[in-house]
Amino acid sequence: MLRRKKKMYKLTQHFVTYKKTLFYFLIFCFLVFAGAGCSKSKISYSSGRPIIVCTTTMITDLVQNLAGNHWKIIGIMKPGQDPHIYEPRPSDALFIRKAKIVFENGLHLEGTLKDIISNNLSTGSLRVPLGEDPRIKVHESKKYKGAPDPHVWMNVAYFRIMAEKCLKTLIQMDPKHQKEYEKRGKEYFLKLDKLHKKILKRMSRIPRKRRVLVTTHDAFEYFGEVYDVEVAGLIGISTDQEPRPQDIENLKKLLKSRKIPTVFIETSVNSGLINLMKKIQRELGIQVGPPLFSDSLGDKDSPAPTYLQMMDYNSKVISESLSKA
Repeated sequence: MLRRKKKMYKLTQHFVTYKKTLFYFLIFCFLVFAGAGCSKSKISYSSGRPIIVCTTTMITDLVQNLAGNHWKIIGIMKPGQDPHIYEPRPSDALFIRKAKIVFENGLHLEGTLKDIISNNLSTGSLRVPLGEDPRIKVHESKKYKGAPDPHVWMNVAYFRIMAEKCLKTLIQMDPKHQKEYEKRGKEYFLKLDKLHKKILKRMSRIPRKRRVLVTTHDAFEYFGEVYDVEVAGLIGISTDQEPRPQDIENLKKLLKSRKIPTVFIETSVNSGLINLMKKIQRELGIQVGPPLFSDSLGDKDSPAPTYLQMMDYNSKVISESLSKA
């Protein structure tokens, strides 16, 4: 009888111990998951700051110049990434859901990312396509009828309009800091105006017959229009296209007939296009100029880590290369 009581006592103790262990385990799990949730919140909101999500590197740079420290700014695309063929990541949807504002280029530049934005934008948040504005005269693709050319930032005056639209949105969403935003905007607009005039002057120095800019894809139509340069690309406005045989032959004829001394490749296009342009260059015995930045800024060690530096660098390289005898 005594043995049976001892046995029952041990079983009871084991059961109590088991319940305590289970209880503490559940509390532990709760704390871990709660902590994980808090951790995500800290990462997303950064001490309570609301989030702005930007699609391209040019837009991220623009917003950083205007928004100051009142927002946590998240750039989806990184330096060197091509927005035409960008493949969305799961984290993109998470950032978009947390964002108060999503700034995009629009004009179909972002490809599949535009659907991610549509499906994840939270109620009350703003989606702002900066490149879609009645003051911007949008071109139609030369090779693909009906497709808008999204590269409006290549005209500095158009990028200023994008900046004005961005500034208006910041003030609308955060009127408390209106004066600071307006001060930042005024300073940035002056820099853009100065750069625009500088490029106009720089490009005017190129002899008229040499003002032909040939690149791997048609990203410079707006640049050519405003800065008075004829432009041609190996492919159309999107890098997800393949060059057609007739496009290659037409480009060769243009290079020969106009005696164009230099062609240019872009940093964000795929290696296939770069290799094809180099093959044409070797075949015709012409030069390949320094690489241009078109659909993406460069990293901090490149000559184009910001929009202002990108446009200054591109115009300098183009002017110097096409002016050579």
